[in-house]
Amino acid sequence: TYCRLEGKHALSDTDRLLAMLEQPYKIFENLFWIDGIMAAAREHNVGVLLNGAAGNITISWGDFSPHLLSLLRSGQWRRLFRESRDIARRYRRPLRALFKLYYTLLPYDVQKNLNRLIVRGWPKKERDLSPINPDFAQSCSVQERFRRLGFDPLFINRLDSYEIRKKKLSPDFFSHLGVIVTKHSLASGVALRDPTMDKRVIEFCLSLPESLYVRKGWDRFLIRRAMTGILPDKVRQNDTVRGKQNADLAQRLQACWPELVL
Repeated sequence: TYCRLEGKHALSDTDRLLAMLEQPYKIFENLFWIDGIMAAAREHNVGVLLNGAAGNITISWGDFSPHLLSLLRSGQWRRLFRESRDIARRYRRPLRALFKLYYTLLPYDVQKNLNRLIVRGWPKKERDLSPINPDFAQSCSVQERFRRLGFDPLFINRLDSYEIRKKKLSPDFFSHLGVIVTKHSLASGVALRDPTMDKRVIEFCLSLPESLYVRKGWDRFLIRRAMTGILPDKVRQNDTVRGKQNADLAQRLQACWPELVL
């Protein structure tokens, strides 16, 4: 059942959705999609919908940069070189791939300063992209709170595999997501369920060695191997085409662009 949601966009029904969730929501660019799909499910008398929201940190975990950072911090130099070499070989430009991999291993301040040199006017552009009034952000000490809570507004990844999963699987994460899912389910009459967030699945995935998630130049190795014979190899072995969060975000917002920019 395809849901095209004609005439809808990321700012549709925001008043209703805010009232339903009783809090600001992070997934504003996608929530109208989820809301429309749940409404269609209710019309088809579907009582339960399954999703895989926690898959990236459980069954389909496996990211190159955090894995290499883990090897670096644990002093596994031989494995670090071997894994980075295998990763680079999978790309048509191995030198560029190696540079990108080792770039992520540089100290945070070095990456931050290099970004400023590479991208002219980068600090100003970063500030201009924020939908939050900079004066209001400054009055709330946003940057200081970022530093105190360990949040990186520049998205320079300096967390290894253990740190990322610990952060993503924190009680804060489950509490916030649980509230949103519960309120949305109650309001729509359709229960959202996530098998990848099952406690037993999480415990099993955390018990596996990191080498089963990044291996021989492949990321998400565990789920790729598990899907052998189930997914076509063209899909299972894809490592170039990635999905995007609401790829039609800008196109759908064109209808209300004058109001948005004001």
